[in-house]
Amino acid sequence: MEARKAAIEMVGSSPCLEGLLLSILGKRPPEKSDACKKLIKQLLDLDLTERTSYGAAFSKAVLESARTRLPELDRLLRLYEGRP
Repeated sequence: MEARKAAIEMVGSSPCLEGLLLSILGKRPPEKSDACKKLIKQLLDLDLTERTSYGAAFSKAVLESARTRLPELDRLLRLYEGRP
């Protein structure tokens, strides 16, 4: 509610961000957030709390390809690009 009042656009992902990341990689995310976190950690073998860890797995080419099949990713990228 407060986000709407402040004109902040909310873009959701279900069940969680890690689920979206799995989808970007072409993996079907589990239904539970904890399982998504565990699976992405196993797949990438990274420190998930370190933002620089994601660069290699989520290159621009990977994101551009995935945005065609994931509307929520397309919306996030459009916002990042400054496009409506």
